Amino acid sequence: MRFLKFFGGAGLALLIFLLLLALFMKDEAETSQSVVIKTNAQTVFRMVNSLQNWEQWSPFYEGENDLHSVFSGPDRGVGNKHRWQGSANSGEQEIIRSEPYHLIQCRLDMGRFADAMDEWRFDDTVGGVKVTWTLRLSHLSYPFHRYFGYFLKSTMEPLQKRGLEKLRELTENMPYAAEVSIVDYAPVLGLSRQAQASADSIPQAMDQAWKILTNAMKTSRISAEGSPFALIRRDEKAANTFFRVVFPIAEEAKEQEGVSLFPFAGGKMAMARYSGGHKYLEHIEHDILEYMADFGLHPAGNVFLERYEVGPLNTADTSQWITEVFCPIMQ
Repeated sequence: MRFLKFFGGAGLALLIFLLLLALFMKDEAETSQSVVIKTNAQTVFRMVNSLQNWEQWSPFYEGENDLHSVFSGPDRGVGNKHRWQGSANSGEQEIIRSEPYHLIQCRLDMGRFADAMDEWRFDDTVGGVKVTWTLRLSHLSYPFHRYFGYFLKSTMEPLQKRGLEKLRELTENMPYAAEVSIVDYAPVLGLSRQAQASADSIPQAMDQAWKILTNAMKTSRISAEGSPFALIRRDEKAANTFFRVVFPIAEEAKEQEGVSLFPFAGGKMAMARYSGGHKYLEHIEHDILEYMADFGLHPAGNVFLERYEVGPLNTADTSQWITEVFCPIMQ
C-alpha cells in the first residue's frame, strides 16, 4: 500500500512540475532549413507553388501508401488547397500568399493545439537559388503542446533536409525555365501572307510563305523596317495551324495576289528570348504561359508571335538564330 502511495505521490508531483514548467515555456516555435539549388528561382518556385506537385518531393508522402488526397481551388498560388486522410495522419494545407518568384506561405491545419505556417523563400545567389523552408508554430496550447514546440527542431529538421534534398535533385534535372518579361509591343504596318499547314509540315509551309513574301517585297521595291515576324494560332482541336508571316514596312504598299497589307495593333505582351533552332519553341511557349499563370495573367486567344532578330532568312545555321516569342495578354 505504501508502495502505491509513494508512486502515486511521485506521479502527482511530476505532473504538477510539468504543468508549472509549461507555464514558462514559449507558446511559439520555429525551425528552418536551406539549400542552394543550381537552377533559377521560377523552376523551383513552380514545384512548391502547386500543392499537387508536392507528392514528387515532400517527405510527408513517405510511407503513405493509403493516403487519400483532395485538391480544391486553383491549381497553383493563393487558394490552392490540399486535404488528406491517411492511416498515419490527416490534415489540410492551403497557400495563402504567393509572390513569384520570392515567397510562398501555406496555412497548415493542426487542430486547436496550434496555428501553423509553412514559409518558403527563394533568393538568387551565386551558383543558383537559395531555398529556405521555415515552419512556424504559434499559440501552442497549454500545457503539453508547448513541449511539442520545444522538440520541434529535432523532429522537423531531418524531414526538412530530406524534402529540400529531393527538391534539389528533382529541379536540377529539369530544363531551366525561360526568363520572361512584360513588354509593350508597338503597332506596326506590315506586308504579309497568311497560310495554314498540318503540325508536321509547318516548317516547309512557312519557308514557302517567306519566299513568296520576299519576292513580293522585291517586286514592289520595298525594304523591311525592322525584324520580320510570324503570328501563329495554335488550336489543338483543329487539324491545321494557321499562321501569318509579316515584313514590317514604313508605308502602305500595293497588295499582290496572296500578299496583303496587315496593320498589327500591338499591345501588352509576355516575352521570352532564346537562341537556337525552332525545336525549342514549344518549351518557350510553355514557359511563357507558366509565367502568366504565376502572375494571374491570361493570354488573349491562342496566338503567339515570333520575331526573328536572326533567323532562317539570314542564315541556315540554326545555332545563330535569335528569336523573341511573344504572347498577347488579355486586358
